[in-house]
Amino acid sequence: MALAVLRGNLAKLGVTAGFRIHGGSVGTVLRRMKPDAGAGFDVVFLDPPYDAAEEYSATLALLGGGLDWLLAEARW
Repeated sequence: MALAVLRGNLAKLGVTAGFRIHGGSVGTVLRRMKPDAGAGFDVVFLDPPYDAAEEYSATLALLGGGLDWLLAEARW
């Protein structure tokens, strides 16, 4: 449901290119992907359930673990 709302909001704003949306937990998506050289993320929206502290910590470890997930311009 949240992904449908997000996509609908982007469409209403006329935002049709320059982004990728990956559904699922951030940790799961990152584990499935391999970062491409120079093709990291500008923004990673990480909104885990607050009772999932272990998943939150594991995902932050993936993002900061030495792979090029984030572009140099990305903000923490």
